[in-house]
This record gives sequence, C-alpha cells and structure tokens, in this order.
Amino acid sequence: MIFTEDDVVDKKTTTNPQWDYILSSLRYIDPVKKAYFILENNTASYIQCAGSKERLCVELRKVTENQFQHFVIGRIQNKNSFPVVWTIIHSKAGPIHVHENEVLDIADAIKLFELFYQGENLPNTYNQRNITRSFK
Repeated sequence: MIFTEDDVVDKKTTTNPQWDYILSSLRYIDPVKKAYFILENNTASYIQCAGSKERLCVELRKVTENQFQHFVIGRIQNKNSFPVVWTIIHSKAGPIHVHENEVLDIADAIKLFELFYQGENLPNTYNQRNITRSFK
C-alpha cells in the first residue's frame, strides 16, 4: 500500500503504512493545510478523500487489467424522495462538485479507508456513483 497525503506545501508519501498512522493522519484533514489523502493498493486501485472534517468527498477507483472504474461514494438515500441536489466542497485541491448525499464527514472517511485498507467491500449503507466517463 501507498499512502499519500497533502502536507501544506507538497505531498508526503508513505509506503506500507500501518493503519494507526493512516488513522492519525486522516484526523488532521483540513481544507487549507491537509486537504486530501490517497490510499493505493498493489493493483493501483485507490480510495481518496478531500475537504474538511465536516464536509468531504470520498472517491474510489477500481483497477482491473488495463481498465478502471471511478466512483464517488455517498450515503444511500430514498430514490423517490427528492431530485438530485448538487453542492460544492471547497478545499485547496479545488472545488469538488458532488450530490448532497455524497457530502461525508471524517467518521465516514475513516470507516471507508479502513475497509479499503483491509481489502473489504463497502457496506450497503453507502452507494457508488460511477463517474468513469469523466476520466475518458
């Protein structure tokens, strides 16, 4: 695994980090000083987050044999309740346009990063919006 974190002026990369180190780093997310974190596994798949403790975006890229799918992770919502509402998360990484249900917090990010770190799937309390087309 490779853990990359925004480090005020540049980025900092740690190879084969322990979970406690990742957990400690994630808790310092800040839209100006430590705006983003990326955890990549040996298949080049990764999970990343950017924003602040209260408002952040988590994305997941799944890589398989020269192809990938890229997703924005959000909370499951009742599909019949409201139309899609867009919002912006501001950070040093730039403005991030997401659906309202995709604005997560640091507790969500920690849970999702830990599942990725352990090689587990996302729980059914989260959905994945496929945005792969925006990268091609």
